[in-house]
Amino acid sequence: MGTLKPNKKREFSHTATLCELVIEDLRRYNVKSEIVRLVEYDIKPGVESDMGRGDEWPAILKKVLASDIIVFATPIWWGIHSSLIQRVIERMDALNDELLETGK
Repeated sequence: MGTLKPNKKREFSHTATLCELVIEDLRRYNVKSEIVRLVEYDIKPGVESDMGRGDEWPAILKKVLASDIIVFATPIWWGIHSSLIQRVIERMDALNDELLETGK
């Protein structure tokens, strides 16, 4: 689960608060969870699983692929999701291409 608001000092964030509420509820069902703050990673633009040197998306993708449940949380600005979650959506497009090529 990722919060997308740049908040290096971990000040109050509505998105982070929402994530914490979801995690608290899931704990009742013994669900292990982790918040991945995407804003803290250098996710390069592109549509491949690995865009090369300095791209931290492959580490996040490993977590995504190992998960049973994924919840993305993002602020809405002017009626649209954040540009960072759009980048993640574009990067996940590589999964579709890999599935078509390998069947896995």
